[in-house]
Amino acid sequence: EAGYEELRYFGEHMLRYGFSRFLEGGETGEKGLIMARACGRMTIPLESIAAENGQAWFDEYAYYIIRIAERNDLAFVYEMDPSSQILLEVMEFESPFESVGEAPTESPADDSLWESESPDLAITAIIETIIEMEKDNTIPTWNVELERQKLGDFGEHMLRYSYSHFLEGGETGEKGLIMERACRNMVLDVDYESENGQDWFDEYSDFIVRYAHRSGVEYVCEMDPTNAILLEMMEFESAPESESVPEESIQSPVDGIFDSEASY
Repeated sequence: EAGYEELRYFGEHMLRYGFSRFLEGGETGEKGLIMARACGRMTIPLESIAAENGQAWFDEYAYYIIRIAERNDLAFVYEMDPSSQILLEVMEFESPFESVGEAPTESPADDSLWESESPDLAITAIIETIIEMEKDNTIPTWNVELERQKLGDFGEHMLRYSYSHFLEGGETGEKGLIMERACRNMVLDVDYESENGQDWFDEYSDFIVRYAHRSGVEYVCEMDPTNAILLEMMEFESAPESESVPEESIQSPVDGIFDSEASY
């Protein structure tokens, strides 16, 4: 215990040392366990982590922090766990957007993604890369998360790409799941546990269409600007005013999600 406390005295230097070694991978021995225990005493405690070795601990911890950082402003993440700032800095993580439900930006964070004449080609290539990476058990989950982050950088293009494929139907495989997750990080989502990507889109788009019929396109798009993209691609036409229902009759979004079980 005294030895671990000595490592803890190094503070940020210990975290940077440990994180850099873990990022190289393969720290499954005694050294990895020691680094994990030392770093674990300076990071947010996660009861869900039951790691077999130090590398496994880091992979789970990094995965958790990335998922939080994908859906929240970085200031919130750093307040929750100050050591996460060091981790995300070492990993060169770039937040795709500031918060959930915010309209996609016109320009991606990574200009290199736009070197291709067609964003669709670049998006397809990234999705194929993710699928291959997930088949390789030696690749840490945080590494896959960084690849997923690139999809969010495409903003509106990513939504249009995904929606066009979902509207064609049949996206029940791995590609559908990847598109679903990317889209759910950019829209004001529905509270729905999907079986696959196509299932999520069908539920989400059906809800938005019903919501637009009941409360009007302007209100729905004001609630979440990304809805304008979906309704445009679905060639949605508003119902006559006589058929509309006051917006109070349908449940409003709570905590960044719509309740898909609300009465229509």
